[in-house]
Amino acid sequence: MIPVLLGTYGMDDVRSGSRASGDTILYVDGSGGSTYTNIQDAVDDAGPHTTIIVNSGNYDRFSISGKGDLTIRGNSSSPDDVIVAAGLSSSPAAGLSSSSNITLSFMQIVGGLGTVSVNLNRCNNITLLNLKLSSLGSSMNIWDSEDVSMFFLSAYNPIGIYGSRRVAGGFVLISSDKEQAKGLSISSSSDVSMDFLTINMTGSESVVLYGTNSDNVTLLRLSGYYENLFAELHGGSARVLGFDPPSSDLAIYSGSLFTVENERIVLVRDETNTTVIEGVDLKLSSDGEVRYSTEHFGGSDPVSDQTGRFLEMPPLIAKAYRGANTSSPVRNDITLWYGGGDVERELFLKGIDANVTQYIYVLLPDFEAPDPPQNATIDVLSEDSVRISFDGSNSSDAAGYRIYGNDTGDWRLLLNTTSAGSYTMEGLVGGTEYWFRLVSFDDSGIESEGIILNATTLPPTKGTIQGHVSYDGGPQDGVNASSCNISIHNGSSLLTYMIVGEDGNFLFRNISFGDGYLIRAVPTDAVMEGGNVSGYTEWNLTFNLTGDMNIDIAVPFYNYTPEPSGTLSGRVVYYNGPLDGENAANITVTLFDPGLTHPFDSTVTDEDGRFVLDNVSFGDYIIVARPVGDVRYGGNESGYTIWRGIVNFTEDRDMFISLRYYEYIPPDTARISGNLTFSGGPLDGEAAPGSTVEIYKGSELVSALQSDAAATFASDNLPYGSYIVVAIPPDEVVDGGNRSGYTRTETHVNLTEDTSIDMVFGYYDHSTRISHPEIVIVDEEGNPLEDVVVKAAIGGDVYKAVTDENGRAVFTEFTGEFPDGTHFSAEKNGYGTAEWDKGEDVPPLKKEEKTGNDIFLYVLLAAVIILLMLVLLFAFRKKGGKMVEEE
Repeated sequence: MIPVLLGTYGMDDVRSGSRASGDTILYVDGSGGSTYTNIQDAVDDAGPHTTIIVNSGNYDRFSISGKGDLTIRGNSSSPDDVIVAAGLSSSPAAGLSSSSNITLSFMQIVGGLGTVSVNLNRCNNITLLNLKLSSLGSSMNIWDSEDVSMFFLSAYNPIGIYGSRRVAGGFVLISSDKEQAKGLSISSSSDVSMDFLTINMTGSESVVLYGTNSDNVTLLRLSGYYENLFAELHGGSARVLGFDPPSSDLAIYSGSLFTVENERIVLVRDETNTTVIEGVDLKLSSDGEVRYSTEHFGGSDPVSDQTGRFLEMPPLIAKAYRGANTSSPVRNDITLWYGGGDVERELFLKGIDANVTQYIYVLLPDFEAPDPPQNATIDVLSEDSVRISFDGSNSSDAAGYRIYGNDTGDWRLLLNTTSAGSYTMEGLVGGTEYWFRLVSFDDSGIESEGIILNATTLPPTKGTIQGHVSYDGGPQDGVNASSCNISIHNGSSLLTYMIVGEDGNFLFRNISFGDGYLIRAVPTDAVMEGGNVSGYTEWNLTFNLTGDMNIDIAVPFYNYTPEPSGTLSGRVVYYNGPLDGENAANITVTLFDPGLTHPFDSTVTDEDGRFVLDNVSFGDYIIVARPVGDVRYGGNESGYTIWRGIVNFTEDRDMFISLRYYEYIPPDTARISGNLTFSGGPLDGEAAPGSTVEIYKGSELVSALQSDAAATFASDNLPYGSYIVVAIPPDEVVDGGNRSGYTRTETHVNLTEDTSIDMVFGYYDHSTRISHPEIVIVDEEGNPLEDVVVKAAIGGDVYKAVTDENGRAVFTEFTGEFPDGTHFSAEKNGYGTAEWDKGEDVPPLKKEEKTGNDIFLYVLLAAVIILLMLVLLFAFRKKGGKMVEEE
């Protein structure tokens, strides 16, 4: 098993500064408080059995060469207090070579430019304790060393182990964000183990464990995160305990072995489960290979101890990756033998589950097998499944049930369960007879006599299509067509496909019987038959599937015979613009098919603007000359545009191409657009559709429009300049008026480009203003009356107001509403007087009617006026008919 080396160190002793009797102590203080101010001087003066204690501070790199029995530790419980940095040096911050029995602890070690933090070379018995390592390169490299231990170690960037053995770690953190970082790189080494390993590998091409020809590499009790691969092995062996990485996270190459294992401690007791049994022999084999064997079985491993356990038994192997990324299950068998009782007892535990970590409790049985399951039946469900049903065993010590299958020539475990019931066996082949063996087993794993069941699945409705694909003709005639894409189609639908491996074989299962299937083989870099390139073309076959089918596919070779060809050349020059008449060097000239979908050939013009395209097949083409930084005609940039021409190429031809210059003239008009919303009041935050927008240039109205349903507006083609944008809401009110509502808003725009503005209608709340009561007076026809004197009598006080042209009388001397009991009256010449009280409707004023006496007086007055006029006329004629004017 993996030794837990951490248990051999006393962390409290290290922190308290204890040392072996007779040790020499040297003190280092960078501030000058001790004999030494740097670590290197203390190392140079140190002899055997020396402890160097380093006070908190920052220190230069140091190296240890040819030393023994030396301890360097920071005088703090935190490694952050003592920092050793290489600075700009290309040497390691801490370099150890040809030394033994060296301990480094409680320090932070920082590597320099492109080098490592700690470097071990040809060392042995090295202990690294409570260190923080960081570097632009690897955190630590271990070269040709032995017996290296590291605990409570934090490494930013990878650790490398090369040509070394017996390297152990506990509570180690490896973190790196480099794209191609190898967290733990091990080469030509052996017996490397990391316990309580935490990883944090975020690089897109990173790998946690990278091994080359290294044996017995063990990772256990893992935690953390990795982005890409977990393990990549090029020879050698490695194993991981307690963690099952997905096969997609592994790259296991030929000659490598990677195993996923779990520790399961075996605990032996008697059949009453009350007494542990010491001295039990055990043999553990994985796929037949004996990995643990006590004396009874021919080995030398320890028997069970006084607790009934085998503490040195290796973990069980759950999966094995043998030179490939596809794992194979491993069968772990345990045989127990005990000869210390009245009779010898041997117990065989077959096919131990290696995917869990629970203890294996073994009760040495009395070797009486339990009764088999009861009432076992088998029912055919379909062409690929059957159902096995059974009741429980009559034995009280029955612990579970197993179902074995015999479709491969030997009984193979299919199901292991603790409960009786019904279980479906799936993945069978249609029309095939299957045999099953059903047993019960007790708490010691002893199986009952088996019940044999057999059934034949329903006739198949699905078949298997398999075969081999190779090249036919050409340079690879007869070679397996590896990487060829084989696909199955049903009409126009793709059913399935696969990429052929190096052996050239393909296999498709569970294809439903039917007509009109198409199988297609498309080789790598397939060419089109009839094209102008030689190569292998796709292969097709239409077929009906009524059973299993075997097909040998020969991918045909198409040999292209070139058509007559010639040389197409020419010169490219600039036309107009800043380069007018100059040769167009470094211009890409491309020859396309007439539909501009397939480029046949391409070249770049030389310094004279010339280009040459050789071996061009005769035919029709489109030739395209693309200048560097080409612009689009009609776009918003000036420059030279792409030239295109149609060529009917029937003989060698030299062309002259002019790249035309397009001059962009910026526009002098722009758009004003915007959004209208309400602010405050009952419509706060809502859009304001149907609003009027007026745009003025000075005092001139240049645009008038309404906002749409989304409350947006836009006015195009406005010349650059200053504008006033006025927005008028529906049902506009005047700020300071006598009703509440939304008021107009305006903004100024200096238009130099398309501009969008947000305009907000403010809310005017009339109710918040100081109000005076007002009364409207109308005549009998509802028309407002002007100059009506309206009085309001409140107790002994009388307030007066006169109506305006709108018939509105405002009592400016009174604030608020009139109180209950107020008496009103209204008077106007020619109208009768109206009176009312508060709470009553205001009556209209009625015109006064003319009486008979009034008519008589009017007639009499008119007669008097006429008589006076006649007297004056007569007097005028008596004086000669001339008017006498006063001077």
